[in-house]
Amino acid sequence: MAMDLEELQLQLEKVLCEVSKDILIKLAVFLKLDEVKYQGKSKLKNPITDKEAPPKGLEVLKQQLDNLENDHQKQVEALQSKMEESELKATATSVSKPTTNDLKSVLRREFKINGQIGEPGQKDKLTFVSLVRQIESASSKGYSETEVIDGVIRAIIPNMQLRSYLETVSNLTMPKLRAILRSHFQEKSATELYQQLTTIVQSPEESPHSFLIRALDLRQKVLFASKEAGVKIKYDESLVQGLFLHSLETGLHHEAVRTK
Repeated sequence: MAMDLEELQLQLEKVLCEVSKDILIKLAVFLKLDEVKYQGKSKLKNPITDKEAPPKGLEVLKQQLDNLENDHQKQVEALQSKMEESELKATATSVSKPTTNDLKSVLRREFKINGQIGEPGQKDKLTFVSLVRQIESASSKGYSETEVIDGVIRAIIPNMQLRSYLETVSNLTMPKLRAILRSHFQEKSATELYQQLTTIVQSPEESPHSFLIRALDLRQKVLFASKEAGVKIKYDESLVQGLFLHSLETGLHHEAVRTK
């Protein structure tokens, strides 16, 4: 039935195309068609079968726009995925891989003073000079001031008032600690040591070698005390060396050794 209608439509269109314009106008008047719809046209359109197709250019543009939106969405999703992966890797790296400073802090031993700090003059206990040497050595090895201070406090014999006092001092600094230790050990000032070097003499029971060592030790104590923080009078090394040689010459009783 559909084929018959199509054949009939084709035959009708063929006939209409072959007739003259006047006949077409008369046919249009007979069918009561609007003049506007057929004026200036060589062929009448069937209002039922002939439908205007939408412009192809508009469909193409719409399709391209849809494709661009889809591509953009895919790119955004891919970028977000990469960012999430990078954040996860960075987090895993920061957690699993310690820094060089962390490794050093783990491998480095806790600072510890060799020996104990006791009362001044107590046997088998540290002297002030020996203690300060260890403090300076620890600082040169990279130990922090807090680590060194804690190590010194731990080296003090338990139940000593000095330890109890230092453990309760707030904002304890290294210069302040050294001043407290100097007072505890009853160390003489640089001026007192310098005056002692000017009057040093060999005792009757003392050998020349022992006197020489005692004079050398006193010279070093003068220089050492001059470098302490807060010292008002500092003695130059050349000045101390000159006094040492003079005291050695005048204080040594053995003529042969003094001549050398």
